[in-house]
This record gives sequence, structure tokens and C-alpha cells, in this order.
Amino acid sequence: MVKLRHVLVGVGIGFLLSQSVVAVLANHHEKPAYLVVSGNYIDRNAMEPYYQAARPLAADVGIEVLARSERIDAAQVLEGEWPHDGFVIVERFPSMQILKDFWHSDAYQAAKPLRDPAVTMNFIIAVEGQ
Repeated sequence: MVKLRHVLVGVGIGFLLSQSVVAVLANHHEKPAYLVVSGNYIDRNAMEPYYQAARPLAADVGIEVLARSERIDAAQVLEGEWPHDGFVIVERFPSMQILKDFWHSDAYQAAKPLRDPAVTMNFIIAVEGQ
């Protein structure tokens, strides 16, 4: 009977500790980060080497493509002016640190020049989400 009581007390303490850990983890979440890209295709077919090099890297860090407009006329300017033609892409990263680590990684830096014959970039910006 004493051993059973020790087991039950141990299980109860373990349960309470596990709930505390879960609560701490649930309250600690990083803000997502967004990459907004605008550019013009020179030769869309020439993007394939870049895609082959960059897509696995992106998948490894959990990038999610949220929006892609292959033509700027498919995007809607609601106010102001948008002086860029071409495409717009919005990607979500789990955090700004993951985005920066991805962007500055040796593997991605090696992949970036593969897009040079295929696209001219208008801009690429990173912004932290809420």
C-alpha cells in the first residue's frame, strides 16, 4: 500500500509538472515573419535551377507561400501608387530569426545567383508579424 501511494504521488507530481511545462510553452510563441517579394521575369523557364536549389531549403525551415500574383495586374492597389510591374509573392516564416538564418545561410546564398538570368527584383522586404 505504501508503494502504491508513492507511485500515485509521483504520478500526480509528474502530471502537475507536465501541465506547467505545457502552459509555459503555450504562452511562449514567436511572432511569424513575412517576406514580400516583387520582381519581373526575364525568362521564367530559367528559374528552374533556382527552384530546385531553394525549394528544399524553404521547406526545411517551414516557409508557407501565402499569396502569389504572377502579374501585377492581378494584385489590387487600393490606395496610393505601386510603381512596380511583374509579380508579387508573400511568404510566411515561423519567426524573423528563422527568416534571417535562412536568408543568410550559405546554402541559400549559393542558390540566389541561380535566379539572376531569370528575374529582376524590384524589392525584397522582411517584416515581423503580430
